[in-house]
Amino acid sequence: MANKKILVVSLIGAKHTITEADLKANSDLADKVKVGDEVELGPDPKSESKITQMKGDLNKISTLNNELSDQVKSLNNELSDVRKKAHELHNSNVNLQKELDWANEKLESFRSENTAPEVSSKVKVNHGVVLNGKTYSKEQIKNDASIQEVLLDLKSSAVTAIEG
Repeated sequence: MANKKILVVSLIGAKHTITEADLKANSDLADKVKVGDEVELGPDPKSESKITQMKGDLNKISTLNNELSDQVKSLNNELSDVRKKAHELHNSNVNLQKELDWANEKLESFRSENTAPEVSSKVKVNHGVVLNGKTYSKEQIKNDASIQEVLLDLKSSAVTAIEG
């Protein structure tokens, strides 16, 4: 498509002789002018009010555009701040996780170094037990919960089982 140049010529103030076609196209002029009258062309009052209205609309649009531009800048600044804060929180979380992992390792190490050997909750008695110089039979131990409790507490130390 070839570039076309448009020539705009202002006819305001030019002289024009009214023709039959002018009256047909502008029937509202028939009572004001006759064919052959010479008139000076001026702006169309309807066009002038539309132009004025359009200028006002353009000013409103320009104002709104400036306001929106300011809001977008403000939102972009807030978004940048939020991104910075999120980055800081992420780094803080990473550091906290490292500290938590280190503390868990130390706790596991402490537990493994300071755990007592497992003690069974049952005391195996074949025939009886001598406790503080007194002999208890297997039946006495089964029927007396307090003796069972003492034996559980002392299982790993001063309990001597009697065989036979």
